[in-house]
Amino acid sequence: MDNEPAKTKIQALLPPTESLLWSGRPRQGFIFRKFDSRIVVFSFVWGGLAIGSGWFTFESGAPAVILLFDVAIVAICVYLVSARFIFDYLARRSTYYGITDRRLFFLCEFPTTKKRSLEIPKPNDVTVIPDAGVSGSISFGPDDPMKRWLGQLNLSGMSACRQTEFFLIEDAQSVLDILKRTGTDLQSETVKPL
Repeated sequence: MDNEPAKTKIQALLPPTESLLWSGRPRQGFIFRKFDSRIVVFSFVWGGLAIGSGWFTFESGAPAVILLFDVAIVAICVYLVSARFIFDYLARRSTYYGITDRRLFFLCEFPTTKKRSLEIPKPNDVTVIPDAGVSGSISFGPDDPMKRWLGQLNLSGMSACRQTEFFLIEDAQSVLDILKRTGTDLQSETVKPL
């Protein structure tokens, strides 16, 4: 993957006193995760029932409020089956990550520009979530299995813009090694021998 756009974007955010050690982006293109198949099947069943119910409501002359309820369910199903994949694609396309000698940077330019930096975390506050091959996600902060599970759902389609993890990056292990080295260097600077 070409990391030049990420390097350029993150470098523009840095003060002259910081050095960029790594920059990257989430995996690009459309991604279909394991859990997505369950959501899509459920949405087709749920949407089919709503369409049938809406047709029955329309034919029987029932109040329009009931028909609006069915339309809302169908709209949610359309989002779950297709639109969230488009949002996810656009979000990952405009997301950039960086590690400097002082902190982590997150930049997401979809739908609006959001910038965030975090201090280099302690090693026990970093979780690697492996994916296919050498790619994976690196989560910062205490490990929370519920957060990890909800992240797999990706119902919002904006998983790349979560500014507490490097989402689906290439060679996650080497990025973790950079983080560990940087964290060790920072600790040696701040802890003075007696």
